Amino acid sequence: MKTGDIVSGAALAGLGVFIIVEARGWEYLGPDGPGPGFFPLWYGIALLVLSLLLIGWSVRRDAAPESGARSPPRCGAAAAAGPIRLRRA
Repeated sequence: MKTGDIVSGAALAGLGVFIIVEARGWEYLGPDGPGPGFFPLWYGIALLVLSLLLIGWSVRRDAAPESGARSPPRCGAAAAAGPIRLRRA
C-alpha cells in the first residue's frame, strides 16, 4: 500500500471539503453571471473527487491479487470532465 498516496489524498480531500464549505458562503450566481463562489465551489468539488479517486486506487491496487492485478484506468482531463454537464440558461 502506498501510504504517501493515502496521506496526500486525505489531506487534499480535507482541503477540498474546506474549499467547498467556504465557497458555499459566497454568492454562486449573480445578476451578471457567475458570482465569486462559482469557481471555488467547482474547484473544491474537483479536488475532493480526484483525491478520493487517488485514495481508492491506492487501496484497490493493494487489495488486488498480484497475479491478476490491473493498474487503475488512465484518463485525461476531458474524460474526467465528461460526466459534468453544463447547463445553458
